[in-house]
Amino acid sequence: MKYFICLFSLFVLFSSNLAQFDSIKPCVICDDHWFLVPTNWENMSKYLRGGCNRLHKDVIWPCRDFVDSMNLWEQYSTLYPYIVELHKQACKVFCR
Repeated sequence: MKYFICLFSLFVLFSSNLAQFDSIKPCVICDDHWFLVPTNWENMSKYLRGGCNRLHKDVIWPCRDFVDSMNLWEQYSTLYPYIVELHKQACKVFCR
């Protein structure tokens, strides 16, 4: 459960962080042509680390270390359906 909360927190952080960029709107993550929830931890961790790189320079490395420390290789397949549902519901509430 703690990992799910961590992933949700990162999802919210990166979604709100995208609002800083004029050319990228936060709801782009709701467009299936631009974003699909990664199906494995390797791809999700790369996505999250990429999101960390968009943060303020003082936060980049702590964020990346946080993602690396989660190590969800085995648990991700269990979490995946919940992450997909959370993504779907968040998009309904915030972007449509």
